[in-house]
This record gives sequence, C-alpha cells and structure tokens, in this order.
Amino acid sequence: MPPFFQFQTINAMQREILEQPVSYSEACAHLRVDEGADTDPINRIIRAATRLAENYIETFIAKSRYTLQRSIKDSSEVVFQAFNLLEIEGIKVNDSNVSDWQLVSNGDRHTIHFDKPLSGSLEVVFKAGFSSETCDESIKTAILIKIGELYDVDRSGYTLNNYRKTDQFQTILNHHKQIYFR
Repeated sequence: MPPFFQFQTINAMQREILEQPVSYSEACAHLRVDEGADTDPINRIIRAATRLAENYIETFIAKSRYTLQRSIKDSSEVVFQAFNLLEIEGIKVNDSNVSDWQLVSNGDRHTIHFDKPLSGSLEVVFKAGFSSETCDESIKTAILIKIGELYDVDRSGYTLNNYRKTDQFQTILNHHKQIYFR
C-alpha cells in the first residue's frame, strides 16, 4: 500500500474508488476496439493498469473517497499526505461533527488544525485523485500503455524483436515517483 499517511499512525483507512483516470471509451480508442466489445475485461484491465501505476509511483491516482479513522489524544492537528486532494467532506470526533478546523496544504502534505485540542475516535472523510478529465497526461499515457500490454502484446510496451520489454511505463511515470530520504 502506498505511504499515504506516513506522518501519523493509522488505525484504519477505507477507500471507495469513484472514477478511474482512464475512461472505458479512452481505453477502447487506444486498443482500437469497438465500445461494447469486451466491456468487463477492459474495465478490469483499466483497474489493474491504474493500480500498477499507483504502486509504481507509490500514491493513489484514481479519484476516490477516503475515510481515515484513528484515535487521537489532546491533538490540535492531524497531518496526512494525499495526492491531488480535492475536498474534505467531513470530520468527526466520537461521532460528533467537528466544524472548527482549518486546512493548510503544502504540496501533497496536508494539516488539519483544530481550534481546540481533541481526544477520541477521529474520522476524516475526503476526496483525492484524478478523474479521466483531470488526470495528468503523462500518467494517463502510462496507464494506456499498460492497458495495451495487458490486453494485447502486439500493442504493448514490448518490441516485436523477441518480445523484449521496454521501459516506457516506468520512464513516463518516473517524475511522479516519490523519493523518500531516511
């Protein structure tokens, strides 16, 4: 799993994927197949290719709703990391809504500041990621290359010369890959 919340200990995080960064229509156009052909397999391949890209760059890409749950004690802030944070839908402590908070973002690192220290069971619900309309073109291109590899070897990142593997997928995604210094 990507190091999504590397700054705080997490008790649980749930993810509901809302939209893939590559649409079924885009995948069909890339694969040169008619829409309606192989619908279920192509949708599975889109999900698999997106997951491979997420694993490679070590962060989530698909537009998703996340529910972060953890215990806090006398905490006036929560720090987390999210790629392309779209919105915070709600914050609860001990099943009560928290309305007095501010969000400060610095790149992919986000801090929620509370007006007073809070203790108990914290739940933060937020959306992050990319839809097919908002996804960075280089990420989308890498996912489409992987879709081609998974669907048909003749349209993939392999050359026809003994099916030698090229590094197109990795090369395109390298500048999105997170580097950690310990």
